Amino acid sequence: MFLARFWSLIFGYIRIVVTGSNLEKFINMAVSRGLQLWDIKHLGDNRMVARVSLAAFRPLRHIARRTGCRIKVTGRKGLPFSWGRVRRRRMLLAGGVIFFVALYVLSSFVWSVEVKGCRRLSARQIIAAAETAGLKQGQWKKRIELRQVEEYIRDHVEGIAWVGVEIKGTRAIIEVVEKVLPPPQDNRPADLVAAKAGLVEKVLVLKGTPVVKEGDMVEKGQLLIRGAEGEETGEAGEKKDEEREKKVKYRFLRAQGSVKARVWYEAYGEAHLIERKEKETGRETEAWALRIPGHRWILRGPATPPYPRFRVREEVFQPGWRNLVLPVEVVHITYREVHPVTIRRTAREALAEATRRAWEYLQKQLPAQYEKKAQRQQEIRTVDENLRRVKIYIETIEEIAVPRVIKTGQPR
Repeated sequence: MFLARFWSLIFGYIRIVVTGSNLEKFINMAVSRGLQLWDIKHLGDNRMVARVSLAAFRPLRHIARRTGCRIKVTGRKGLPFSWGRVRRRRMLLAGGVIFFVALYVLSSFVWSVEVKGCRRLSARQIIAAAETAGLKQGQWKKRIELRQVEEYIRDHVEGIAWVGVEIKGTRAIIEVVEKVLPPPQDNRPADLVAAKAGLVEKVLVLKGTPVVKEGDMVEKGQLLIRGAEGEETGEAGEKKDEEREKKVKYRFLRAQGSVKARVWYEAYGEAHLIERKEKETGRETEAWALRIPGHRWILRGPATPPYPRFRVREEVFQPGWRNLVLPVEVVHITYREVHPVTIRRTAREALAEATRRAWEYLQKQLPAQYEKKAQRQQEIRTVDENLRRVKIYIETIEEIAVPRVIKTGQPR
């Protein structure tokens, strides 16, 4: 049925009103002759409305005469009727043809060039390279060789690992992937010093002169491996052989090596069985103000905080132009409503919360890589029954050597 209606729309259909006392016989005769009627609705008083294809209308008139019914056309739909109306309006037809031709012609050109994926590189530089390769605004799309444009951009713009060019409609999209450059290598002469205090466990020297050995206690900032190497270059003075002083020539370099040490950490945490704090409700109000030294004017929003309990956050914008900074500040104020809440914990829950807080503080001190050797946790007794306190001790073995650039002319 859907396909029949679709073809009726293509070839045209008519909306008719049939009047007579033999409407059922009219419908049966039409169906027996293969004439399709759809959207049939009875209007009462021996009247009905239906839709019929344009080709079936003439045979229906014969059936109407035989059944004593009358047919009245109330609407015409479909391509033939639309085409007929258009033919009578030749200027409209010509305008439509010109519009579609112009639309087709204009869609055959590239009207915008976009670059995606740029962070360090300049999008203008990439667009300039694309224009040299033939991809630019106003270019006919069939004249653009996308592979050649990609190769030209990749060869003439430094820092590109991959480039892809795609045309969507009238837009040309250049997507690039930048090369990941290694961090610049620092070759300045430097010592290796202790980043933190500890007990030296292992010393490995690749370049430089070791200053500490296994078993030494070192403090933060203490020299571990000197960034200099010395060699005897001769003798000085006119003294006797046994009193002659040897001359040493130092060569400064960037010390390289590893110093691992035992390091101890300590963290403290506490929690109350009954704790009162403030929690945000989710409601907030914004205000804008103009501020100069000593004065403030509200431009928009409330002049006073709209909540009895609140937190306030201010963002300050200072207008200026080039090196000229005006003594005026635009302040964006955000008031966030809070309400008091009471947290009740058991003794075990308070101890667990204190331990969690101690570990949270400890994690901020620990390095990314370490070897844990020992761990100890101690609950600290207190006379306050509402308070639980915990201390955590950790012993690790970790790398403590960090470079420090040599600023003096002689090694330390």
